[in-house]
Amino acid sequence: MSMVCWRVPRGASRMSRDVAARRIYTLFLVCAALTAAVVIAFFVIGLNDGSVSSFNAGLWSLILSVMGASLWGGHALHASGRVGLAIVVLAVTAVPGMVAALFVVLLLVTEPRWN
Repeated sequence: MSMVCWRVPRGASRMSRDVAARRIYTLFLVCAALTAAVVIAFFVIGLNDGSVSSFNAGLWSLILSVMGASLWGGHALHASGRVGLAIVVLAVTAVPGMVAALFVVLLLVTEPRWN
């Protein structure tokens, strides 16, 4: 039985719970992968322009390690049948990415004045 962090209506069957958990897992996996891709892109760009140096290499290695561990851990937990825990592990990477994307969309829609 998987640990799920949300409530499904009482009349819902076990199959509908599994489908809901699978959809949320897939959403978080895609968001975590996109967030990791953006971080890797910034890392590669920083290597090319010299802003990633020995001074901040420890920070970058920590950030990239957490991204990789979150993706690997989420996939491994899902493969072992622990979907709820996989969602929690993927949330470490996916939720900040979703918040950042929401912030960018908000800036594009509202067109704020910065003066």
